[in-house]
Amino acid sequence: MRTQPAIQRPHAMPHDDSLPGLDVLLDPSRIGGLLEPHLLPGVTLLGAPRATHVRYKQATSALVAYAAEVRLPDGDEPHPWIFYGKSYTPEHFAMNAGKRASRRWCDSPIIDPVVAVPDAALMFYAFPNDCGLTGLRLFATHRRVRRALYESFPEFPRAVWRISEKWLAVEVVRYKPEKRAVVRVTTRAARRAGGDERSLCAYIKTYTQRHGEMIAARFPAQHDRVPPGGPAVPRIRSIACDGRALVLESLAGSDLRAVLQQPHAERVFADVGAALAALHHTPCERWPHGGPAAARRSLAATARALAATRSDAGLEFARAYTRLQVAPPDESGGAALLHGDFHPGQVLVRADGLGFLDFDRAHRGDPCADVGNFLAHLHPAAPELPPGASPAWTAAFVAAYERAAGSCLDPNRLRFWTALGLLQLAGRPFRNLEFDWRTTTARLARASAEVLA
Repeated sequence: MRTQPAIQRPHAMPHDDSLPGLDVLLDPSRIGGLLEPHLLPGVTLLGAPRATHVRYKQATSALVAYAAEVRLPDGDEPHPWIFYGKSYTPEHFAMNAGKRASRRWCDSPIIDPVVAVPDAALMFYAFPNDCGLTGLRLFATHRRVRRALYESFPEFPRAVWRISEKWLAVEVVRYKPEKRAVVRVTTRAARRAGGDERSLCAYIKTYTQRHGEMIAARFPAQHDRVPPGGPAVPRIRSIACDGRALVLESLAGSDLRAVLQQPHAERVFADVGAALAALHHTPCERWPHGGPAAARRSLAATARALAATRSDAGLEFARAYTRLQVAPPDESGGAALLHGDFHPGQVLVRADGLGFLDFDRAHRGDPCADVGNFLAHLHPAAPELPPGASPAWTAAFVAAYERAAGSCLDPNRLRFWTALGLLQLAGRPFRNLEFDWRTTTARLARASAEVLA
């Protein structure tokens, strides 16, 4: 199994008396020594694990996903291993320890499925075991994955085609434990009568509860409903794991961020603007209406947590949040189909146009929400701004959007949504406990406030 790219970085160590195991959980060198006694016989850990995702809730919990390599007893090549650890308060650890004992877990070829460290109130879960994503059990064996492919691709009936287990490869593209995962599956399908072999690729997304089923109910044949000039969107092939997973077709194309250094980047941004306008004109009667209320609640929680740090970053965030509260738009900003989390990483550049990914947060609402969030990710203060980024990109994007939409965007509403997007970005370095979170959070919060000035 291949894993998502690991990001090893130092972390600011917050002082949190409520989480006795937090310092251990954030130290990769100590994690390896802590888990080695629990490895199965003959398994050898190769180097320290590397953090790939961090989520911290002050005085409540902290969660870190790790990637590592091991050597299995029957192999010489390094074998990838992913797992996550969670730091609890002593009270919550006691409750979860009881649940752990009564729950059935998937076996792992590397380590005990779940490892408890009572002295530090820590719990470790070996993939595909996950307290919130029961749909990951699909990846416990290749046989289960193959069965899901047969059910999702009726053009490969079992009586005629053999979907290979030998060539089946699983790549964890994105993994946020207890929230969601995106897994890429590739294999080959051969006609049993011989003479024909085809490649097969699918993406399987897992969710908490029955979120996948809800998305599928709102998204039937959506790829056929986008107006001309709009983006290609992934086709849902099936609902799996009692509504907790979706199997989607692969959508070919190059990540928008990979083509930004090419001379035609400005034209590509204009194409993105026109495609987004077309998406906003897609029929969306099945989708719920959404506004900024949910984002405001999340930002309020981040502001409270940052205030407890008594840092300049916390003050900057509070000032920006107050500005957002003073100048909110009314809730009647339109009924367009919104992507809901639109940024450059959601765009594929294809031979025949563009593709948009990840409609998990799609809803009806104000078109300025999508446009503003996209602009926030291209703001000079944005942490992932591509090298050589040009203001001409954003100008081309907005101008093409307005031409395709046939109307101008309300400047006040656009400023609000851009500022909100920047403030959401400002909270992430703190939630991820990045080493320089104070600097990054303060910079993005100031940028958010300046947009509304």
